[in-house]
Amino acid sequence: MKWFITGQPGSGKTTLVTLIVEKLRFEGINIDGIITKEIKEGGARTGFQILDIKTKNKGILASKKLKVQGPRVGSYTVNLEDIEIIAVQALERAYNNADLIVIDEIGTMELFSQSFRNIVGKILKSNKNCLSTIHRNHLNMLELVQSNEKKLYTVTKENWPQVFNEISNDVLNFFKSAYAKT
Repeated sequence: MKWFITGQPGSGKTTLVTLIVEKLRFEGINIDGIITKEIKEGGARTGFQILDIKTKNKGILASKKLKVQGPRVGSYTVNLEDIEIIAVQALERAYNNADLIVIDEIGTMELFSQSFRNIVGKILKSNKNCLSTIHRNHLNMLELVQSNEKKLYTVTKENWPQVFNEISNDVLNFFKSAYAKT
């Protein structure tokens, strides 16, 4: 099963995924993958950080202050090296070992990396369980999911609590049902 969350910037997608991961870990589900968080200085966003859920390794996804060559998205320079070292390695490990793969996020910055596109495509085409945020401009990636076992949720600041409860309960019930069958 694959669960996807989309929404406007600032709608709480990453917070939603982070809290769902914490809730599911408490239930004993083997979760691995990546979370992408904002980097703020003085209240202003200056970039994005990649966090490996399992190892806690951190890298820079993109930054206004990055001094390396890389693709640009608005005023941000994308750090392809950290995408490869942190995100791609975490997702490959998750593909091989996790009960639930977390990808936060499938977005423009991440998709500049061919290796990231490859592992995400592999995950989406597989029968692996996945919880992912997806940028609204990349919903076409959902076409890679070859089964009907996918759900897309749109989160807003107004429906955030409802969507959190709906997704976390759906994922938890899915795993309880799957474990009951084994």
